[in-house]
Amino acid sequence: MKLASVAVGVGLVAALAADARADCAHPRWVGTPTGATIPATGRLYVYDEGFAYRGEKTLGGPIVRQTRLSETVLQLDYVTKADELELADDYEPTILQVNPSWKAPTTAPRVIQYWHHKSEWACSHSDSLMLQIDQPTAAFRVYWQSGDLPLRELIVPARTAENNVSVLELGKIDCGSTLIAPAELAAGGTLLLVAIRYDGTEVAVAGLPQTISTARMPVSEDGLRRAIGYPAGMAPTASLPPADHDWPYHLFLLLLIPAAA
Repeated sequence: MKLASVAVGVGLVAALAADARADCAHPRWVGTPTGATIPATGRLYVYDEGFAYRGEKTLGGPIVRQTRLSETVLQLDYVTKADELELADDYEPTILQVNPSWKAPTTAPRVIQYWHHKSEWACSHSDSLMLQIDQPTAAFRVYWQSGDLPLRELIVPARTAENNVSVLELGKIDCGSTLIAPAELAAGGTLLLVAIRYDGTEVAVAGLPQTISTARMPVSEDGLRRAIGYPAGMAPTASLPPADHDWPYHLFLLLLIPAAA
């Protein structure tokens, strides 16, 4: 079995490794989970709060291009002929299986359920909108507009479980940054999600309401770990039925993006 260039692992150790004194609790994850099967050419996304003060090193090997999308998100475009691609850090490596015949799902991804997550403990707190999507995906392109505020666009690496359910958390995340202000989520707005698949192609996510507000949802302490663990189709304590919320999101996307230009 061929493993992608060791230099990639070494480079990512340098780029993603934690300084235990500085960011032992800072969130960091790879959007494509260990064990996932990926195409020979594709994209990986890394979220790391430590990029703000550590930066990242230039990587080689199968990583043909790396793009810093924000203070916390790094996009890695790769091409490999190996059977496996490994991204290493100080905690646990992400080992991905390479299949040159990989194909994207034939159906659009869909929101299974969503709820208002809120918790507080001694060192941090969270106040966020938690969403589950029924397909594995590398990242989400998020469009958000609330009231008279300008349209926002951001890319957030997914968190995908072994059951192939992807989780997206928007708001103040535990021990981490604020991706969208909780006050905006409570006031409500228009949310559009586009899934970025393992090969870099993008497709709109179905199943969202026309407007969404955490203030209209019961508050739940169900956080990321439980969100990843939910079997597909099992309703959490604070869900709304997504089946009742379909609307012409493709039309909205055509109207929304030019408005932000």
